[in-house]
Amino acid sequence: MNDEYIKSNQIDEPPVPLADCIICAAGASRRMGEWKLSLPWFHPGWNGSPSVPFAVRAQPPDWPIFPSHENWLVDGAVQSALSAGCRVILVTGFRGAELEERFAPWPNVCVVRNYRWETGMISSVQAGLPYVQTPWFFVAHGDMPLISSRWYRSLFANRPLIDSEDQVTVLRPLYLNNKGQAKQPGHPVLFSASAIPLLQKAPEGDSLKPLLSQCNIRTIDTWDQGVIHDVDNLETYITALTLSRSYENKPYPGARVHPGPVETRPLQSSVRRISGAPGSGKTTLLRREAFRSFINLIESNQAPASLSVLISQVQVGQRRDGKAPGFDIEAFYQLPGGPISFFRQALCRSIGEFQVPEPITLGPYRFDPAAFENLELWLTPVLEYAESYRSIHVYIDELGKLELDQQRGLWPLVNRLVDHVVQAAAAGCSYELVCTVRKDRISQLASYLAAKGFQSALFDLSEYSGSQL
Repeated sequence: MNDEYIKSNQIDEPPVPLADCIICAAGASRRMGEWKLSLPWFHPGWNGSPSVPFAVRAQPPDWPIFPSHENWLVDGAVQSALSAGCRVILVTGFRGAELEERFAPWPNVCVVRNYRWETGMISSVQAGLPYVQTPWFFVAHGDMPLISSRWYRSLFANRPLIDSEDQVTVLRPLYLNNKGQAKQPGHPVLFSASAIPLLQKAPEGDSLKPLLSQCNIRTIDTWDQGVIHDVDNLETYITALTLSRSYENKPYPGARVHPGPVETRPLQSSVRRISGAPGSGKTTLLRREAFRSFINLIESNQAPASLSVLISQVQVGQRRDGKAPGFDIEAFYQLPGGPISFFRQALCRSIGEFQVPEPITLGPYRFDPAAFENLELWLTPVLEYAESYRSIHVYIDELGKLELDQQRGLWPLVNRLVDHVVQAAAAGCSYELVCTVRKDRISQLASYLAAKGFQSALFDLSEYSGSQL
């Protein structure tokens, strides 16, 4: 039993929670471009990630993007609250059925559906209020997995013993920058139950700021970025992964450290092609594989000696006919021992919606040649890096007519990156090279890779029958 729980008089009774915690997990992740709550997260029990000994692992859907052993980003947020002794009220909306199925076996998690989730975060808080059973309760977010369980305990320990009836009391972390000057309110937020009537009357939207101005706010200063770091895009997600690494072996006072080896995927050399019909999830699968690889490097402490590169195309919006009005090219890389660099630029738009000099017209889209040139320029440190790696991991998205027929677009960059993999293989380093490719260009890419000395495995999403990548 968690030490922070209030002990019951009856041994066989369930523990009484420290406080209820409403975790908002209803959004559609439009800025991320994919459902961020299901993004891969660290294995349970890893020192840099909370571990909940009394939580039962749920089985995610049987699809290759969600292998059954995988921890999700939202799991990290829920586990932090649970490990502090809270009962979690998880409020879902977008893809709510999947979260309800996932968390149904978890003790001390009550899952609530918010059918008004599109009106903003306030509606999710309001959906969770009827289930609050404790005199004090927290509000947190499902896309903030870096919040340490220490914050739930610390805020709760600093609550006033007697809450004023005249003014609602609120406690929250206050993040200071490295100069100790700029201040930014953080999460979780601890409310007294007297705040419930105010929250029920709050107007629709995504901010609690107007309501909080009517409260007595107490804060605890901190330099912990986890209290303000939410995951909204590729950069904030990858940054969250690296920040988690900095927490390893730095337990807070009184923390339960779970020593012992963590089972991670061993570094293995492989070259893979991912294909499938348009809209089948090729890009999503490629990105998830890149994320899993990066997490594996962090958990096995091999990231400082490895090169990681991801280049992918992200859909921008959606038209009424369901088609994409365009795509951006998005990428990140980390050199061995170096900082992470990010890139994003408009790549293509529907004809008539993109005014660029000398565009490349392909199908219904116009491509900006400068996007490919700027991407290669941005990758110069990778392309000129001459020192040896322990491993190299390259993920390249959407090779098609432009590359394999015309040798334009990403093709010059693909050649240079593949040569890096060839050099790594010759030096005895482990490597991963994964590309997505149009179905009608599968054999062309296989021939190219074979000429480089690689036998590549094909994973065709349109033929998926239950095996995992």
